[in-house]
Amino acid sequence: MKLQPYLHFDGDCREAFAFYREVLGGDLATMLTYRDGPAGLAGPEWAEKILHATLLIGGQELLGSDAMPGSYQPPAGFDVTIAEVGVEEGKRIFAALGEGGTATMPMQETFWTAGFGMLTDRFGIRWMINCDGSAP
Repeated sequence: MKLQPYLHFDGDCREAFAFYREVLGGDLATMLTYRDGPAGLAGPEWAEKILHATLLIGGQELLGSDAMPGSYQPPAGFDVTIAEVGVEEGKRIFAALGEGGTATMPMQETFWTAGFGMLTDRFGIRWMINCDGSAP
C-alpha cells in the first residue's frame, strides 16, 4: 500500500509544482494538460491547465491537478507533512514554502523535536515541517 497526497489547485498547479520541485527537489515525472486528456473534459480555455502532475521525491509521490472549471474548493482539514529532515534543512524548507504564504506556527523547538512549524503556502496548501532531533 502507498499513500499519495493529491492536491487540487485553482489554475496554478503548473506554477505550484515547479515551485515544489525547486524547494523540495525531485523530478517532475508527469505534467499532463487537459489538452492531453479526453476530448470534452474541459473547454478550450482550460487546455493548458494541468490535468495530472506527479513530483517524485525519493520514493514518495506528490500528486496534483487544476480542479475542473468551477469546481475548485480551498483545501481544508489536512496538512502535507515533511518529516525526517534536519533542523537546518527544515528551516530552509519552511522559509521557502512560506514565501508569499502565512505561517500558522513559526518554526520552533517543541517538547518533541528541535524544529517544528506550520504554514499555508501561497497556493493555499497547508504544510507541517517536523524535523529530526529531540528537543534538548
